Amino acid sequence: MELKTDTQTGLSIAVVGIFYVAALQVPLSLGITPDVSWLLTVAERMLSGETLYRDILEYNPPFSVWIYTGPAALSFFTGLSSETLLLFQFSALFFLSFAACLVIGAHAGLLPKGAAAPLLALWVAVFVLLPNYTFLQREHFAIVAFTPWLVLQAARWHIGPAFRLSVWMVVLGGLSCAVMVMTKPYYLPTVLLPVAGLMLKTRSLRPPFHPENLLGAAVAAAYGLAVLTLYPDYLEFLYPILDVVYLPVRTPDATMFFLICGGVLLLAVALAARPRDWSPLAITAALAASGHLAGIVAMGKAFTYHALPALCLLVLAFAAQLAARCFPEPRPSATGTLALTRISVSIVLVGTVIWLVSDVYRRGEFVDPVLANHLKANHAGQTFVSVSPSFADSHPLVRIAGGRYVGPHGAMLATDYGMQVLWQNPDMDTRAVRREIERERAIYAAAILSRQPGIILVSDRADRPGDSAWETIAQAQSGGRTIGQLYVVDARFDGMTVLRRRKGVSGSFAQ
Repeated sequence: MELKTDTQTGLSIAVVGIFYVAALQVPLSLGITPDVSWLLTVAERMLSGETLYRDILEYNPPFSVWIYTGPAALSFFTGLSSETLLLFQFSALFFLSFAACLVIGAHAGLLPKGAAAPLLALWVAVFVLLPNYTFLQREHFAIVAFTPWLVLQAARWHIGPAFRLSVWMVVLGGLSCAVMVMTKPYYLPTVLLPVAGLMLKTRSLRPPFHPENLLGAAVAAAYGLAVLTLYPDYLEFLYPILDVVYLPVRTPDATMFFLICGGVLLLAVALAARPRDWSPLAITAALAASGHLAGIVAMGKAFTYHALPALCLLVLAFAAQLAARCFPEPRPSATGTLALTRISVSIVLVGTVIWLVSDVYRRGEFVDPVLANHLKANHAGQTFVSVSPSFADSHPLVRIAGGRYVGPHGAMLATDYGMQVLWQNPDMDTRAVRREIERERAIYAAAILSRQPGIILVSDRADRPGDSAWETIAQAQSGGRTIGQLYVVDARFDGMTVLRRRKGVSGSFAQ
């Protein structure tokens, strides 16, 4: 099927394009999330010569940093901020994925004539408005990049072995599914379930060996080999920390919330049409979403951004099913009081879930604007370290202030997750967790002694009664002085103390 355009279609796309720009103001009004700010900071420091997993203790595999390296590199050459260029990168990916899905869908007969503008409006609603404060997170990029592969599988489901792919479809599809897996390895079921479903439908073992799947597997395998060979410190030094203080953390309430939301969205798709009448797009999206939720459950974690791909996929599945049933002409099965009631109920269910999820996605860790203004007015251009378990207490503030963050990590995650592990497992042996917490404090102390920041931000969130992270770090010595003797209180805010380096203290810490 050829994709035809006319003046009316072009005008509709232009209107939706304006809608895209307007819709961007919703997530941008919430600001860049601390996670995104940290990964941009990591990318910038890597480009300045620091070594990942040695000078910078990022807990995620390197692909999480690579996503943000392009904007950081272009920032050095253009003078534009990394945040601005990151938005340009997202916009390019957004429209590339939209165009690819539109062409593949039209080529396979999945989309009717005139579908461009409605599809673009759906793209804006799902990938710009729904994410809210998860905007520009790794999972946000992953799900947008994943859609061409998803539509490709729907096309295979629709046409079968007769479907003929162009070379660019194979390449884009392979890279598309590889991005999802490289973002987090336990997102692999997001890819596996649609492939397994296609195997059952065709009663064939060929789907895993389709060229786009082989290419995706090769790219993901090459990435895994690169991690093992180029980043040995990740497995040798950081993985033991993750094994003790991160992997055991569970978020049962959040996991249950997102599973219920996912179940309600699947119910809405089922109400819109009986399973045997589901469109290929609805089937593949629902299978991918189910696989993604399975990966989250297996890890026991459902942070908001972790669940984003599954929710986006299920909203797409519902929209695809509703469109297939009602447009361009209502099917006989879509008419009648009972059918209309089912569709109406499904729409209400989806709207309710979107409202609830959007409310959750508007929450997060935000920087203190009063503290940010103080740092910008009084300490612009300084180097900073933050002693806090919260990302919001460190690099976002520093970026706003126009400073440079030199801490070993954006937050004291061994402290944060370690405390959660101990709280969730009160009967466990605490020695391993306490060892990692103490090791983290030693790393921070060594970083402060070697990098000599002008400002240290100390949060009381890193403390427990009788156990202060800063007091432990402050006892570390060099040149006969402790760290605590080298800094003086500059200002105090709610839960945060700003320490500045004493004037006249030499860089060598000599007496």
